[in-house]
Amino acid sequence: MRIAFTHNLQTDHDDEGQAEFDRQETVDAIAGALSSLGHDVECVNVGHGTVSALSARLERIAPDLVFNPAEGHHGRSR
Repeated sequence: MRIAFTHNLQTDHDDEGQAEFDRQETVDAIAGALSSLGHDVECVNVGHGTVSALSARLERIAPDLVFNPAEGHHGRSR
């Protein structure tokens, strides 16, 4: 199965606005676990860019499933 793994990548460990974002190690671990089950995983950082660019990228990937633990933008509990 082709899986698009959407996430918010934490780029600043001191930024409270990114407290709920995933560290690279977490992204790698989740992608690795999905891959180890035989899936083709494409990691997609949704923390920047436009919705239209994200939509176009997802269309290019053509996933069977979007695994989306992404939190969004602008502060905690968004």
